Amino acid sequence: MLKQEYKENETNLNDALKLAVKVLSKTLDTNKLTSERVEMATLTRVEGRTVITVLTAAAVDKLCAEYEQEKVKLEAERKEKEKMTPSKSRK
Repeated sequence: MLKQEYKENETNLNDALKLAVKVLSKTLDTNKLTSERVEMATLTRVEGRTVITVLTAAAVDKLCAEYEQEKVKLEAERKEKEKMTPSKSRK
């Protein structure tokens, strides 16, 4: 998933954080990600120096909530599409 969705020099920091949450949700043995289960940090270059920023619990929870909302939306769209597509067994 990471190899498929990450685009070097095209992915901004916010998109990378969202992708990280998506990958973590698929790989960790948990039903729902929260700041109690994961910690996240970013490494950026500012004026030639590496800056480490640890995300707050609120920021991690927000990213996790956004991912959950997107997951629910995509699942609903998938189910709606299945309803619209006639089943092969119904002839």
